[in-house]
Amino acid sequence: MGYQVVAEYGIPTDEVVEFPLVYHAENIGRLLVAPRSPTESFNPADMQLLSNIANQAGAVLHGVLLTMDLRRSQQQLVSTREEERRRLRRDIHDGLGPSLAAYMLSIGSARASLPDNPETADQLLAKLETDLESTLKEIRRLVYNLRPPELDQLGLAGAIARYAAQFGNGVGPESQSKADGLVINIRASESLPSLSAAVEAAAYRITQEAVATSSVTLMLENANYFWTSPTPCC
Repeated sequence: MGYQVVAEYGIPTDEVVEFPLVYHAENIGRLLVAPRSPTESFNPADMQLLSNIANQAGAVLHGVLLTMDLRRSQQQLVSTREEERRRLRRDIHDGLGPSLAAYMLSIGSARASLPDNPETADQLLAKLETDLESTLKEIRRLVYNLRPPELDQLGLAGAIARYAAQFGNGVGPESQSKADGLVINIRASESLPSLSAAVEAAAYRITQEAVATSSVTLMLENANYFWTSPTPCC
């Protein structure tokens, strides 16, 4: 196990005594201590004192590591959110924006053609109708990428069951879907706890990936997905 020096005091030396930093039986670090001079050594009282310090330092270090993990998670969350905003802005700016501008021009052309050439106006409006249908599909895609509507309509278990039903005939929070030799069993608690929107979306996306991977590789004869009520739950 590699270690990184996070704090030191004094002049480094090769003659050191090592005390493990342990938290709940897990070795999370070490305390290296050297005598004051090469001719001195630690007596039993010194060893006991340093051992007690190491025991207390293990709990402190664990708290520091948790704080560092939390900060990294927060930074990752902020980065992910900003990346999603950047992607959404790009989709709107490069996709929806030009499409809506083109529709305005088409409407203007249709209105100009209507008095003298109604057939041309009708053709323009027919094309505009088709283009609007495509734009509506694009808007639905953007909304779906933000948050799958099934989560709000059916809840987490119901949304997963509906997705799995695409690979067979299973519907409902407790169902079975079968496709090409792959059986997907979904079992959920009758009452899942209230989950945050981020947790629901993450769980749904992870299960989507698992189901899609299983259906493509067909390496499993039976795929079981269980959803229970954790306590406590975020």
